[in-house]
Amino acid sequence: VSHEPSRTILYSKNLKQLLISTYTDEIKSFRSSGTGWQRTEFPDSLSIYADYMFEDNLQDLWICGRDQAVKVGIEEGEILDAETIPLPHASVDKTVGLAYGQEVYLTQNGEFYHYISFKKAFVKYDSLPGLKKHFASAGYLWFYDGHKWRTVDSKLQGSIKTEWLALFPDIRFLAPT
Repeated sequence: VSHEPSRTILYSKNLKQLLISTYTDEIKSFRSSGTGWQRTEFPDSLSIYADYMFEDNLQDLWICGRDQAVKVGIEEGEILDAETIPLPHASVDKTVGLAYGQEVYLTQNGEFYHYISFKKAFVKYDSLPGLKKHFASAGYLWFYDGHKWRTVDSKLQGSIKTEWLALFPDIRFLAPT
C-alpha cells in the first residue's frame, strides 16, 4: 500500500478506508479499488502524531497521541467534525484505547482513563488493577498486571483461559480465536 514507515494502521469501517499514521505525523488514507489501493483525501487538520487509532460503537474515529486524543465524528462515510480532547498527562509511552459497548477507554503511563462525554474529558478509571505492560490488538486492550494478562472485556476474559499467558510477560499481540 505504501513504502513509508508507519506507526499504526486501521481499516475504518465507517469511512471504508485504510488509515495509516506515518512517522512524519501525517495520516494517509487509501480506498480499495479492486485492482489495488488508491490514495484518497484525508483532512490535513487531522494529521497529527498518532500512536493508535480505533473506532467506537457510535461511528466515531479516535486518534490517540502523546498528549491529546482526537474524536472524529463520521456519518454515512463522511467526516462531520473533529474535537481535540487533552489527555491527563503527556506520555512517551504508546497511548492505546478501545470502545467497550458505548464506553471509550484509554491507557496511558500505566493508568486507565474513561471518557466522560458530558465533561469532554478523560478521567482516571480505578476499577482495574495497575498495569505493567499493555497493548491493543484484534479489537481488544490487553494488559499485564505483573501476575497475569487480562482484558477489559469480561466475556472474553471468562471464555478463554489466560492464566498460562503469564509465562510470557513480553507478549505484543494476541488474537482470540
